[in-house]
Amino acid sequence: MEDLSASADGVIISLRRADADLSAVMHRLDSEFQHRFPTEGNPLSIMKRLGGLQGQLPTIIRAYEELQRGKQEVWRATQEQVAANDELLKQLSARAGLPTDSHAPGNSLLEKMQELHSGAQN
Repeated sequence: MEDLSASADGVIISLRRADADLSAVMHRLDSEFQHRFPTEGNPLSIMKRLGGLQGQLPTIIRAYEELQRGKQEVWRATQEQVAANDELLKQLSARAGLPTDSHAPGNSLLEKMQELHSGAQN
């Protein structure tokens, strides 16, 4: 039983030495990288930053998708309101006896908005 205990103690001592050696190597490499690449070019710093960015990417993607949905909802509501206003303007112009040539195809505010929107998406 003492042999087993001594062997276990030997393994624990060896593992602690290995851990200390690896920590020393890590610190040596880190200081060497800092010395060779003192600014933004440090590969370890870049790897750490990339890891952080990869962690943030799903959150950024969700926020972007939510923003896009909101934008589409606002655009749809705006188009509906402009169409309703355009129709009301046509009715009021007709009742007032005003010329309605500004409401000919291609001249309505809604059509101009749609042209702007389709141009902005391209």
